[in-house]
Amino acid sequence: MKGNFKNIVKLGTCLSILVLFSGCKQIFDWFKKKTDKAEEIVEVVQKEIEISKPETQGTGEVLLNIDGKPVLRESEFNKHLNQMLQMNPYFRGASTDSLPMPIKRKFFDELIKQEIILAWANKNNIDQDPEFIKNFEEMKNLVKRSLLVQRFESKIFDDIKVSDSEINDYYKENKEKFIKEPGGVMLSAIKFDNKEKANNFYDEVKDRKSDFVELAKKEDAKSFQDFGRISKEKKDFELNDIPLVIRQKAFALKNLPAIEKVNVGKNTWVIYVSDKQDPTYFQISEIKTQLEAMLKNNKFRDILEQRVGEIKKDFTVDVNENFFKSDTKAEQKEEDVKETSPSAAV
Repeated sequence: MKGNFKNIVKLGTCLSILVLFSGCKQIFDWFKKKTDKAEEIVEVVQKEIEISKPETQGTGEVLLNIDGKPVLRESEFNKHLNQMLQMNPYFRGASTDSLPMPIKRKFFDELIKQEIILAWANKNNIDQDPEFIKNFEEMKNLVKRSLLVQRFESKIFDDIKVSDSEINDYYKENKEKFIKEPGGVMLSAIKFDNKEKANNFYDEVKDRKSDFVELAKKEDAKSFQDFGRISKEKKDFELNDIPLVIRQKAFALKNLPAIEKVNVGKNTWVIYVSDKQDPTYFQISEIKTQLEAMLKNNKFRDILEQRVGEIKKDFTVDVNENFFKSDTKAEQKEEDVKETSPSAAV
């Protein structure tokens, strides 16, 4: 392994992410190197790790020398940059060409730190360290385990098809979930802690609807609130600054614009609902790709569960259920301690 520690560490981050995201098809496809057998994948990884001399790798302009030897060329830098873009959700979909040079430079500074550490590791033969060898073997086992599971899942996922009729049927049955604009009513209101004042203000504005906002602010600017457009689709916690009875009254009004009085506890509100708009929904053509992906994932979960159940019959699977009753055991031990404690004997 001597002389190859640099390549091992370069793959370390990628391998760690791969293990953590077992079942993630995107990462699997990126990593599998066009082979159908997980064992062969691991061999490919090992071969990449065991490439001969770092200074012979890469093409293009040399971007970094250490001790007079080129350790990072343009093609290698772009490769690392692409890996970062693929794995970081903040940059997903971006290309290396689209990144501003200051971001590239900042990323390159991090690579310089790694290369310095790698140079030190190579110089000090860290790849011969027993702890390193142990960790490396554990990493290979984890990668193999992860890739075997991913390969099984990938074979299932790739064979799943979603028809246009399935997408259309799901859209028709769930169209109300795909809201583009929530619609709702335009609501403003003023609160009174004196019912007589509320009645007097109501009498003043009930026939002057277009002047409601101006008159309410003139009456008491601190008690006036413009709630904007509110919709039934919003959750209660999103509208918790609007009393429920006011919302219910606003949604129930038919002839708009309208001004009404609403009692909320000891307070009286005079509300103004100026207009109402129905929600608009996404057309199926706008979300067909997302619906297809969602239905495919739903099918995948069901088929995976079924397939695991089928192959489970080929093995004797024993689960130590007692291990998962540890909370009960802990409670029992606590009771035993109480019973045998000196205070309990008094």
